[in-house]
Amino acid sequence: MKFKTQENLCGYLFIAVPLAILLVFSFFPMACTLFISFHKWPMLGFERPFIGLENFYRLFKDDVFWIALKNTFLYTIIVVPSQTFLALFLAVLANKGIRGQTFFKTSYYVPAVVSSVAISLVFIWFYRGDGFINYLLSFFAIDGPNWLNDPTFALPAIILMNIWTTSGYFMIAYLAGLQSIPAQLYEAAKIDGASAWSRFWRITCPLLRPTTLFIVILSVIGCLQVFDQVYVMTSGGPYPYATTTINYLIWQKFSFGRLGYTAAIAWVLFVIILVVTLIQKKFIKGEVEY
Repeated sequence: MKFKTQENLCGYLFIAVPLAILLVFSFFPMACTLFISFHKWPMLGFERPFIGLENFYRLFKDDVFWIALKNTFLYTIIVVPSQTFLALFLAVLANKGIRGQTFFKTSYYVPAVVSSVAISLVFIWFYRGDGFINYLLSFFAIDGPNWLNDPTFALPAIILMNIWTTSGYFMIAYLAGLQSIPAQLYEAAKIDGASAWSRFWRITCPLLRPTTLFIVILSVIGCLQVFDQVYVMTSGGPYPYATTTINYLIWQKFSFGRLGYTAAIAWVLFVIILVVTLIQKKFIKGEVEY
């Protein structure tokens, strides 16, 4: 009994430090923002009256908030399936043992470890009216737009850049999942006469479900929180709010000193991420089915 108590105490001591870090840097700030969201809380001054749900009420009447929400969901709906399928495709190719696969894997993974700000600055040059992309289009007699200054093309331009920069990271996750699948399953399927497509659909896809769930959840959370690329490349523009996302709107309202309103937007975003994640866990089963 005494040994069991000492063992439990040792376990609590091990988790005490990370738990304290979570409490100080995660849960306490979250509680503070929830408290602030119920107040009119200017950055300067001492008058911070309690206003209840007024910040949330004003938020849902704010046209800019709905535009930002639409842009964020549009970005997420396009980026998540695109980068997931591209990552799986690249992982399958890399797992084939083709020549130069080390260079192939490295070249696709590099954008994932390079600063997103640096990549955004490079793509600003690509997307200029006289930039690299329009230079290539000119060979086909196509007069390309000034991508980031056109409300029609600004958000798709950011979407394409992010699909390219994130697919390599998730390719590595899929590659690890592919290499963990027992080779005997494919050999048995070949003996039974299963085609390559049948082996992929009946063996590979089901056994990659845990990896797919991991990738989709991370991808959705990242997309719903997109900020740095928008901030660097378009500053939420061009007019009217063509690339403004929820996270960019949070930063914008914070810079205006409207902390109560900013906290309300942050909590709405938190609830959206939580609900979407729970829905994903319900419909994308993480268990492997043999």
